[in-house]
Amino acid sequence: MRNNPRKDLIIKSAKERFARYGFKKTSMNDIAADLRMGKATLYHYYKTKEEVFNAVIKFELNEFMKELSQLEKNKDLSLNEKLVGYLQIRQKTLDDGSNLAQIQIDAVGFMHLLTEKSIYFNLVEAEEKFLQSLLKEHLKKEKFSDEEIRPYVQMIARFARGLILMSKVDSKKTGNEFSIENEWKTFVNGVISDG
Repeated sequence: MRNNPRKDLIIKSAKERFARYGFKKTSMNDIAADLRMGKATLYHYYKTKEEVFNAVIKFELNEFMKELSQLEKNKDLSLNEKLVGYLQIRQKTLDDGSNLAQIQIDAVGFMHLLTEKSIYFNLVEAEEKFLQSLLKEHLKKEKFSDEEIRPYVQMIARFARGLILMSKVDSKKTGNEFSIENEWKTFVNGVISDG
């Protein structure tokens, strides 16, 4: 399927608008005005604000996955180094003020509203798929099944999400000095033997 330059432009503009003002404070009128585009033209490509937002999240998620894929393909890095790289990429998604970051924060704040179809779980699924592939490659000589690896994948992903999010919260306390990377390395070394 070929890219549509007009849709790409809408996504880029809407991405910035949603990131700056949030989903609730952004309207289709705002997006059209930012693009100096008629509302009818915008509605030709996207019928609702939710469709635009989903396209933005899909775009950001694809960018996230491209970074993870490049990391996974790097043959010069050990498993532990790749896991440190994963944490750095994961942390960047929360630091960059993206819409992907906002859905992570909202997932915590509005946990009671989450369903299996929530966009947040697309991110969780993507990172678990990456970790599954990474661990499977590392453990291929031991011939672990996907079911045997899955608990480790989930634990690593949950620890990364929790560590990153809580480090943001804990950093607000004066004198609370810690290195997220050192905590991560300690955890990873305890879970994974990089031999």
